[in-house]
Amino acid sequence: MEYTTPTEQQSREAIYALGEAERILSNPSPSYQELFLHHTVLTADTNGLQLLRMQPRYRARLEAVLEGIGRIAPEQNYSVTDAELIPGNWAQCIAGCEAKSLEVATLRQIAELRVKHGKDSEYCTNGRWAGEGQIYTPYGRLIITPREFNPLIANAEEATKAHGGKEFKEYYIDESILTRQLLSASLVLERDKIPSEILTKDFGNDTLTSFIGWGREYAELLEAKGITSIQFRACPKNYVKTQKKAFSRCLWVFDLGGDSAIDGSLLSYDGGCVFGVRRSGIQVGSSVHDSKGQQSTTGFSLTMAVLGFLIGHE
Repeated sequence: MEYTTPTEQQSREAIYALGEAERILSNPSPSYQELFLHHTVLTADTNGLQLLRMQPRYRARLEAVLEGIGRIAPEQNYSVTDAELIPGNWAQCIAGCEAKSLEVATLRQIAELRVKHGKDSEYCTNGRWAGEGQIYTPYGRLIITPREFNPLIANAEEATKAHGGKEFKEYYIDESILTRQLLSASLVLERDKIPSEILTKDFGNDTLTSFIGWGREYAELLEAKGITSIQFRACPKNYVKTQKKAFSRCLWVFDLGGDSAIDGSLLSYDGGCVFGVRRSGIQVGSSVHDSKGQQSTTGFSLTMAVLGFLIGHE
């Protein structure tokens, strides 16, 4: 692998990511979501990675961190086999889940349910809101939050009313909620890095599907229906620039007739729905089960394997 001297910024970011990962792993119950951003920094920048790998004082620490990360399962993505359909607008869906002690299925869990039940099942024939959220900032960033940091869940009534008034309004948020903990647990994309289309052959290897947990098994399900790519429909750049404050939107995944595209729909849509899921007590990594009940790792584990190879070879 070609190596050039890292810039001062690359060096700082790599060393900071290593230190933060060590700090999180020192906790009794370390969080995968908090680790994700630091893992991305450690693996995405060739020069930063090589800096840590080539210096003895960092190399042993890097190996220990990567081993520790590999043992952590994303707590929001426990395995599910079935779900309950909760219909209504966003506020009604959240209230319905809370009344039954259910959680809104994440994008990975929706994919898992679709794979388990098949391409012609009810899980594949209707669109759904997912548990993750989107936050757009006026200066161009898109932040995709995991379910536990989605501001639309805690403020479902207020957010739904904002979208459902006589005149549509965004659900604006105070940027003070964008804490280091939230940002570390989320996927942060600069405006020019937001994908508009992802090929199914790249599932699990690109930044977005790796974060949301769409891997090879879900890609194969889509390909069986003739779908070779999905659209990610972010808010238009020029529209975001007109907003004076940060605002939050949901994530809606279309049915297979809509090519499993992802976008943000109106929270006030009365024909909406979510899958309500219950924690099974068994946590799994970023994988979905195929029809034979086998697991296959996604891009996160693949990156870990590649990085392990790099560490072991000068």
